[in-house]
Amino acid sequence: MIETRFTQLPYGLRIEVHDASPTPPEPRTPGADACDGRGLVLVAALAETWGVHDRRGPGKAVWATLSLPASAGADDTGGAHRLGG
Repeated sequence: MIETRFTQLPYGLRIEVHDASPTPPEPRTPGADACDGRGLVLVAALAETWGVHDRRGPGKAVWATLSLPASAGADDTGGAHRLGG
């Protein structure tokens, strides 16, 4: 199971992806025809900061913070949101 969390911050957005695998992600350079391997490349390009931490229970959480323009926060929907299945 993978769980995602989105938290509105005063300056932007924090995104977390939780999974049960204890293996930390490793940035890599995917081949042009590869079907995977681009996740951390995109995160590193778009995020202000990102990292990995342990979570309660098995697995890890990969997180990233994104800066958003001041006008992007005008439609405040109440802060933290949790999506998952």
